[in-house]
Amino acid sequence: MNFTAHQIEDRDSLGFFLQTKREQQGYSLGEVARKTLIGEDYLRYLEAGQFKRLPGEVYCRNFLKKYVEFLGFELDDVLDTFRDELHFDTIWRGKKQEMTKPMSAHNFITWPRVFRGFAVVAIAAVFFGYLGFTVFQLLKPPALIVNSPVQNEVVEQTSIVISGETDEGAIVQINDVEVVVSGGLFSQEFELQKGLNIIEIISSKKHGRSSTEVRRVIVDSEARELSKQ
Repeated sequence: MNFTAHQIEDRDSLGFFLQTKREQQGYSLGEVARKTLIGEDYLRYLEAGQFKRLPGEVYCRNFLKKYVEFLGFELDDVLDTFRDELHFDTIWRGKKQEMTKPMSAHNFITWPRVFRGFAVVAIAAVFFGYLGFTVFQLLKPPALIVNSPVQNEVVEQTSIVISGETDEGAIVQINDVEVVVSGGLFSQEFELQKGLNIIEIISSKKHGRSSTEVRRVIVDSEARELSKQ
């Protein structure tokens, strides 16, 4: 399926475009979530244009790329068409503050002590603010998104693929077993027991706190037979 800007130039927004194309292809949000491994809530935020409710620019681009490619389009074409709506550099970080104007020579001569005191306070505030921000970044828990499995999922097979996303450089463990993380993404096949399985996914940084997600998966070999009755 080819995509051109002309095809959607009469659409109001990116969210309207995504929702319309999905409905035209007969998919529900739940079906798209299962096929793309994107959380249904995140798909809903994309269709509502609520980008600030997504974890950040990297996740937004990743989710959007998977979604538009699932619908049969190219991410670059969508970004070009909705460039006014998708200012990633300002959605999360906001506009940069303007630099204050330098003081005039008259101010230096008239109030030297006041200026020096102000300068010392300002430098100290910047230093401790930067120090605090750095410590916060080091200690804050990493983001953790589990795309699969969904909570309380019922399956027939005795193995399942656990996949998700976290911060670059984070360490991920599934039931105390470390898994490979590449580019912030992880995917690991996990053996299940019959009945209820409790799966604990932990993402942690070397010097910071950890983020934890728990998934309950039920193995029921009779699920398909029951669904046919």
